[in-house]
Amino acid sequence: MGTITKEQAKAALLQIVDVIVEAIKERGPEGTPEGPLYAMLMTFGCTLEQFNMFVEVLVTTGQIRKRGNLLYPA
Repeated sequence: MGTITKEQAKAALLQIVDVIVEAIKERGPEGTPEGPLYAMLMTFGCTLEQFNMFVEVLVTTGQIRKRGNLLYPA
């Protein structure tokens, strides 16, 4: 495996964010439990710390809402 560039890393992160937002949108107004969403990303090597960071950034930027352990479309 070779070294990745900053651009490649940025593109990969944006894809992860898009996957999270789309999964939440697909689930709809009943909310998406964080646990199963994290479990899905964990299979790709995502740590709990990374997952929490993604969620925090998405909430802070207004792309999703969070109440308890449920995530909702913005």
